[in-house]
Amino acid sequence: MSTHNIPIYTGSVGINNRVPPVRLPFDQETGITALEKAEDVLINPSGQITTLRGRELVVLGPYHSFFEYGDVGLVAKDRTADTAIYAMFVSVADGSAEFSGVCAGLSKGKKIEFCNVDGKVFFSNGSQHGTINSDFSQSPWAGDEWYDKETNRGFAVPPPSDHFCTNAGRIYFTRDNVLYYTEFGMNGLYDPAINGEAFPSKIIMVVPAIDGLYVSDQTNIYFLQGLNPKEWTARDVSADYPAIEWAILKRAVDPSLFGFESEDPTALIGTKRGPCLLLPGGQIENLIQKKVAMPDCPNVGAITVFDDTLIIQTGDN
Repeated sequence: MSTHNIPIYTGSVGINNRVPPVRLPFDQETGITALEKAEDVLINPSGQITTLRGRELVVLGPYHSFFEYGDVGLVAKDRTADTAIYAMFVSVADGSAEFSGVCAGLSKGKKIEFCNVDGKVFFSNGSQHGTINSDFSQSPWAGDEWYDKETNRGFAVPPPSDHFCTNAGRIYFTRDNVLYYTEFGMNGLYDPAINGEAFPSKIIMVVPAIDGLYVSDQTNIYFLQGLNPKEWTARDVSADYPAIEWAILKRAVDPSLFGFESEDPTALIGTKRGPCLLLPGGQIENLIQKKVAMPDCPNVGAITVFDDTLIIQTGDN
């Protein structure tokens, strides 16, 4: 009677769809293998495979544009005639959610960009904008008064923008393919004639770094070296692919979670070639490209980190 060995799989190094299934790496001594595909499983750092923990529904509805604000979430909800912003309070005891209205009357269905600037949340959906105070009351995006020497410059309050962020005392905001910035220390004042930098196509993401700014238009990701916009040195850092719009983690992550030795907080975004870390100095690291070929991605998405697990999702809107 003939006999043959049956391979026993003890763990995995993760998905690898860049090689044919018959050539997937497998170590017969350790039982460690790569996977062609996986569904509803979790692979921990030691290679052990377990069933992914189930999800618990907190609330169901037309919600989007979630933003962490301390222990509270800010979330947009599409209603019959408009979109409203709510403060979302989740109970630690039973996971239930309570909502408190913050702002109403916004254009229905438009995604909203949020940014925490010194404890006050600024928001914009491209058509309307404003600020949210620590007591969750809403105020206009107020202008600032020019206090320097007399000038004939034409200052204005920043208009509603598609995307924006804050870095080194300025707010950077986008309108179509132009990246604008406010005056230093003034969130409500900019000069539209000179405070701007044009890109080849519409800007879909702007991300701060400790020594510059990452910007993605519809074709590439760029790094603007320097904290003074008038001294920027720009370079293309993604080769040939852009970010996925809205797929940005709005809090810094520890790069050591992904095996990088750096003490600097790092941004995490989704791109057309997979999730990427945006490290200081314009260094962009694709976390999966060597092993996983991403399918054709829609143009919008979301990304987050839960414990030590990265989650990226893409969709049509």
